Amino acid sequence: NSIGDKGIILLSESESLSNLEVLNLENTGVSSVGILALSQSPYLKNLRELNLNGNSINEKGFRLLAISENFKNLKIFRGSGVSMGDEGFQSIVNSSTLKQLEELEVPGNTISNKGLLNLAKSGLLSQLKKIDLRRNRLNESDQLFIIQSPEFRNLKSLRF
Repeated sequence: NSIGDKGIILLSESESLSNLEVLNLENTGVSSVGILALSQSPYLKNLRELNLNGNSINEKGFRLLAISENFKNLKIFRGSGVSMGDEGFQSIVNSSTLKQLEELEVPGNTISNKGLLNLAKSGLLSQLKKIDLRRNRLNESDQLFIIQSPEFRNLKSLRF
């Protein structure tokens, strides 16, 4: 289902979706252009879950996601293999808007210990209940850091 950015723009302009809480855009060809449309939509303000797995979203897209008031109620973010890297991860974990996030699934995004340190400093940790960091650039000492950190005390699910 490759609706791409054009489809996302149409979706974001649809008043009939104003009660939408779950938006699954996995492998739909969305880029930062589509994220811009979602972030500016006057109708998509009730999203609680966003799945962007398998799309190619650049740093600009993650910055837009991190600052948009449309995502302030987001509890679950899925972004597997979205070319996030440390910079995109930093935008998400340091966001002053994404304060409701409880689940963060970001496997396969070349996140390194730099991204992990940003997460540790972010204040987001104490509210996270689930985090998936599989297939990133984390080594054994990075994993130990997570396991031993008291900031991760509310985690219910951890995947490396």
